[in-house]
Amino acid sequence: MKREVCKFFSGSFAALAYAHAAYAVATSRGIINEPVFLGRRWGVKFMWTEAAVYSAASVALGYAGWAAKPQGALPNTVISQTDGQTGRPAGSGSESPLMAP
Repeated sequence: MKREVCKFFSGSFAALAYAHAAYAVATSRGIINEPVFLGRRWGVKFMWTEAAVYSAASVALGYAGWAAKPQGALPNTVISQTDGQTGRPAGSGSESPLMAP
């Protein structure tokens, strides 16, 4: 389960890194304005820093998810079906006592 969670978050952080990098490129080309949040202008350098941090987190989680060895498989337990009354295996060839003449 841990591997799948790491893989999921790796992809999520990769998407965040891609979005921040695209936003930084669009801001540096003048397509969109620098964002103003909490009364502060967040420049392109800050966006590239965020993209780098998210990329590093994505790589670390990807390594943890894909390079880790899978946990041992749970043992397959075979549960035999019984007839419910006598505890004998179902379909064992013996007739039920109720069916006897």
